[in-house]
Formats: sequence, structure tokens, C-alpha cells
Amino acid sequence: MNDAQSWLKRLRWIGVGLVVALIVLEFVLRDDPATVSLADAIERGLVLLVFGVMSIMVLGLMLHFFGSLLRPTDDADWGEPLLQLRQPRWGAALSVLALLVFGAIMAFAFQQLGEPGGPLDPPSQPVPLEAKVAVVFFGVIWVFLLIAFTVRTVRNPAWFVLTRKGFVYRPGDVSGGLVRWEDVVEIKEDAVLGSGPPGGPTLRPTLVIVLRNGHRHNDGYNPLLAMVVRMGTGALRAQTGGRGDIYIDPTHFGARYEEVKALLHEHARYAR
Repeated sequence: MNDAQSWLKRLRWIGVGLVVALIVLEFVLRDDPATVSLADAIERGLVLLVFGVMSIMVLGLMLHFFGSLLRPTDDADWGEPLLQLRQPRWGAALSVLALLVFGAIMAFAFQQLGEPGGPLDPPSQPVPLEAKVAVVFFGVIWVFLLIAFTVRTVRNPAWFVLTRKGFVYRPGDVSGGLVRWEDVVEIKEDAVLGSGPPGGPTLRPTLVIVLRNGHRHNDGYNPLLAMVVRMGTGALRAQTGGRGDIYIDPTHFGARYEEVKALLHEHARYAR
């Protein structure tokens, strides 16, 4: 059993334990007003904590995105591309259209809720803090995604570039920059935890890149995003034998995965 399989087994047992504990608490303590109030406070605190952590991630991504617009990377510094992969432009355009339709539907729904005789006229009870936070949070995300997909529709940057100097892997336009071949120590295939079809955890294949000075790769991020990347990489590294700095999802490449993997091995081996 590898590290990822061990983590998967632990998560499943933890999930079962939490479900059983919640069911027991629901039946045993549901008639105690003090316990119900405490449970509500804990639930509210956990919800706000989750939104706080997610807000840090979103803010880091926004700073990275707008920073890349203000200070665009000079792709010529990477060398002449031997391979470039781009998403079809129409995919981003469809995302813009879907966001506009979703925004119009939500605006209409909120308008109906606040009209005379609607559920919010007059409000039967104060709107919970976590509900207000959720509305603001998802509203900010909607605006950010609308701007990001509009820019992507116009620019359509390559999300994977391979040159004689190194490679750039930036799904979602997020990357620490060029990975030089001489910095690549090892390339290996492994598996890490991911979401499965039912929504539960499952093992997903990944291509792991081990770098000579992996911490330097985070210098291309702003401090908030670098912190998030370090935490995420640490969780993945714990599943892959403690080694790994860049994790590449093979499904991003589709039928060209074997070709890309062979090119990575070839250039890294030649540099060594």
C-alpha cells in the first residue's frame, strides 16, 4: 500500500466516524437548548472559517491574475517553443456566456424575493452573517471569473509550453514560471487523492516533478498564493513518498499525455 492509498483509507474511516458521531449527537442532544445553541455557534464558526480560508485562496489567485495583466511575462525569455498547447477559444467564450446567464438568473431571483409579498418583504428574521458572507464571496468570484474568462477568450494563452530551456505548466493561467531542465531531478508517475464520480475521495494518477531547489519555484507567486501552493504541495508530497514539487494532471493532456511525458523525460535526461 502506497502513501496515497493509506491516506485514502484514513479519510474513509474519518468520514464514517464523523457521520456516526453526528447522527448520535442529533438524537441524544437535540432536546437540550444549550447544546443546540452551542452546536449552532460551532457550525457558524466552521462555515466562516471555511469562507476565510477560501477567501485567502481566491485573493491570491486574483492578485496573481491581475499582476500578470499589469506585468505580462515575456514568453521570448523561455526560448523558441517546441510544443505549445492551448485550450480552444470557444470554451472560454461559452464560459463567459454561461456566467452572464447565471448572473441574470440570480439577479432576477433576488429581485423576486424582495418584491412585495416575497419571502424577504418584510424579512421574517435577520439574515444570518454566514449567508451575507456567502453572497458577497460568491458575488466576488462571479465577477472575477467573468473578467478572467473574458480575458482568456481574447488572449487565449498557451497553458503548456515546452522549449529547449525548460517547460511551463500553467493550468488556469497559474504558474510559478519556467522550470529549467537542469533543475529537474526526477520525473515519476504516482497517485494522489482526488474527487471521484460520486464526490468522494479516490486515487487519481499524477506526474510528479522533483526539482533541485523546489522552494524557488514558488518565487513566481505572490505571498498569499505562495502560501496556498506550499500547503497544497505539502499535502501532495505526503502522499508521494515525501518528494515532489510540481504535480501534473495527465487528464489535461488527453491523448497527447504519452508524447508530453516522453519529451519531459528526454529533455530532463539530456540536461542531466
